[in-house]
Amino acid sequence: MFLMGSVIGLFSPLVCLIFHVLIYRLWRRSHQIPRQKLTVLVALCAMIFSLLLTWSITHSEVESLHGAIVSLLFGYTYFHWFNMSETARRVRVLVRYVALGLTPQDSARDAYTHDTVLNNRIPRLLETGTIKLVDGKYEIQRGPLLFATRLILFWRSLFYVD
Repeated sequence: MFLMGSVIGLFSPLVCLIFHVLIYRLWRRSHQIPRQKLTVLVALCAMIFSLLLTWSITHSEVESLHGAIVSLLFGYTYFHWFNMSETARRVRVLVRYVALGLTPQDSARDAYTHDTVLNNRIPRLLETGTIKLVDGKYEIQRGPLLFATRLILFWRSLFYVD
C-alpha cells in the first residue's frame, strides 16, 4: 500500500544532499545563515519534494503523506549528522577549558592557540606513522587520513565556490 511513498522517501538523504549543494552553489547569501538553520531548510525542501513527487505519481494522499513522513525522518537524521560536527567542536573547546583550569573570562584564543594545537598534534601524528618528515616537510602517508583529506577536499569543492 505504501510502496511508492516509501521508495521515494528512502531517497531523501540523496535529495537532501543535492538540495544542500544547490542551495550553497546558487544562493550566495546561504553562507550567512547558521548551518543548523540551513540544514533544517534543506530537510524541509526534501520533504516537500518527496510529498509532491509521490503525489504526482500516485495521486494518493495517504501515500504522499507516508513519503513525506519517511523523508522527514531521514531529514531529521541528516540534520543531526551535520549538527554533530558543530557539537563535537564545542565540546572539545569546553574540555580544553576545564583541563587548563580557565574561567569564562579567559579568551579561547589564548588557551587554544595555533602553536598549542600543532605542538600537541604533530608528535601524535608522527608516532602513529600518519605523517612523515621528508626533506624538512611533513607528508601524509597512505592510509585513512589521506583518504579523509581527499574526501573532505572533494566535499568542500561541492559546497564552496572558490
